[in-house]
Amino acid sequence: MRVTVTFTQRTIVLAVKPNCDGCRDFLSGPLAAFDGLDVVLVSATPFVEDVVSAGRVLVAPEWMAQARIVAAPSYTVIDPSEGRVVTEGVAFAPSQVAREIATHLG
Repeated sequence: MRVTVTFTQRTIVLAVKPNCDGCRDFLSGPLAAFDGLDVVLVSATPFVEDVVSAGRVLVAPEWMAQARIVAAPSYTVIDPSEGRVVTEGVAFAPSQVAREIATHLG
């Protein structure tokens, strides 16, 4: 099934992968640290359904390749009103990412 994601406001794209210990905090719980942002979880490879709830992670290897996202967990904050990536980095924990992106969200 093909899915189209439309960015209507600042969005954090979190790249995750199966069998990634560092990805668990982003997959298993609420992402309240990113209130005010849309959150999109994306992976280049599928997940087993018992790992995450169905539909929570978009499997988009072509997009990951085009965006040159090669490491997980990582994050990219996109601002569609400016048509640009605001910031990006390595994701260790939701609280760490929230601190790093706060200065870029004005």
